[in-house]
Amino acid sequence: MKTIGYIIQKEFKQIFRNKGMLPIIFILPLVQLVILANAATFEIKNIKFAYIDNDHTTTSRALLEKFSASTFFNVLTNYSSEKQANSAMLNGDVDVILEIPPYFERDLIKEKQNKLGLTVNAIDGATAGVESVYVSQIIQSFNKNLRTELMQVSDKIVRPVQITTIPSFWYNETLNYKTFMVPGILVLLVTMITLFLSGMNIVREKEIGTLEQINVTPIKKSEFIIGKLFPFWIIGMGLLTLGLIIAKLIFDIPIVGSLALMYAYTSVYILVVLGIGLFISNFT
Repeated sequence: MKTIGYIIQKEFKQIFRNKGMLPIIFILPLVQLVILANAATFEIKNIKFAYIDNDHTTTSRALLEKFSASTFFNVLTNYSSEKQANSAMLNGDVDVILEIPPYFERDLIKEKQNKLGLTVNAIDGATAGVESVYVSQIIQSFNKNLRTELMQVSDKIVRPVQITTIPSFWYNETLNYKTFMVPGILVLLVTMITLFLSGMNIVREKEIGTLEQINVTPIKKSEFIIGKLFPFWIIGMGLLTLGLIIAKLIFDIPIVGSLALMYAYTSVYILVVLGIGLFISNFT
């Protein structure tokens, strides 16, 4: 046990002597957590929205008001022709174009159906997919309300039977994207740092020439492995603790449940990651 203690002391001294390594271990992951948590999101707001209203009726205006009321869309202007709208999209002035056909309201009342034209700037495919979903959700909501109003039979309003779903969002009731992203980024950073440190471990001993000296000492393989991995295990658990504190203080991430159980699973997980890094370092 005393031998393992000496190896652990040696490892900690080597870590804190390396001035270039300390910012990578302690500062860079926390800065990345703060920055990436604000940057890495699939939420898209201020979508530049334009429309071509060929109908100019109360129904078409009601549909456009749905987009104006949305927090995701920035309704810019009404183009008189498809050519003008497409030209604006080519110039990057517009992200989404909604085209309402002529006789939109009349055909809805008469045929009980109609079609809308939707053009989405898909230079960024992921963004275009999210924008298309936003538009579809608004149109579906408008369509549901409109169907109820237009469904008439023999001058009597027939109220259709509607099934309403009331979702309950577990673990992230407000659908705050940071509540999802921050824990994921934290786990990724802890994994990368511990894997990086353990992966450099034996290689560094080989480069500075101390590995041969260790081989001639009466140190068992098990003592060597434990002494090599334990300091980085402590660093990994420390990074997790600092990350959780930042997540709570800066991002107000709700932390519920058993912290002891989470730390127990994390301790095993970090051991696995360190083992992989040690294997890579030894193989190299």
